Amino acid sequence: MTTQTVRLDISNDIFDKVMFFLENLPKNKIKLELEKREPDSLFGDFLNHSQSVDVIQKFDREALHER
Repeated sequence: MTTQTVRLDISNDIFDKVMFFLENLPKNKIKLELEKREPDSLFGDFLNHSQSVDVIQKFDREALHER
């Protein structure tokens, strides 16, 4: 299943009508699936796999080597 994000520029009047319609739909007929996310504790994994961090580390090594 793929997720798409769509941005709509609509007037407040249309937005209010759509929200009214959505709020009055039977609750048991609507199924919302929330995306399961890993905890934010994976910041270390981000640092280990980030190309930007690799570039900074390479720059630091080169700067230290030139001293």
